[in-house]
Amino acid sequence: MKRIVLYMWMVWENLYYRLFRLQMMTGNELFLFKPTMYHGNPLYLSDGNIITEGDAVLELHFNNRKLLELLRSSRSSFHLAKLLITSADYSLKQLCSVFQSPSYQQVKALYGVSILYRGAYQYGFLTYDLPKGLITSIKKRYLQTLLCIFHPLGYKRLTQRRELLVPKLIIISSEEFRKRYDHE
Repeated sequence: MKRIVLYMWMVWENLYYRLFRLQMMTGNELFLFKPTMYHGNPLYLSDGNIITEGDAVLELHFNNRKLLELLRSSRSSFHLAKLLITSADYSLKQLCSVFQSPSYQQVKALYGVSILYRGAYQYGFLTYDLPKGLITSIKKRYLQTLLCIFHPLGYKRLTQRRELLVPKLIIISSEEFRKRYDHE
């Protein structure tokens, strides 16, 4: 049953990627991205940058195909964490190449919304609570559904440390991002 659900979800993912024009570099990175405009309250970043309504940003999404590949190849939770860290390091360095294109020079920040935000700080990202409301509730249910589908424990995972399973906005200025990851 879980295989059927995963297959159907991956069909939906392909449609979603095309519909929302998500891009990837080589197809093996942990993150997909899309240039867009920021909508929301001003965000004050640790390096002094302020992201305001209408600023150009790079929206990040997890590549769920890659996540599934890592889950399937891991032998334990510790091994999965190690694989995720290695993949995130590689993917963030690869993502720096996007900024070499003139069309991405105006991007002020990279941001995303995720329930997998606890490790974001070590990569230079700040986390912000999302405003309460219908959109945040929908995102929470969607991301928790994804967790149930992809996590080996399935629905049982939602009963563990449930207070941490709320979506947060994660963000880093493109200036700080390039300082950390552009080592060519």
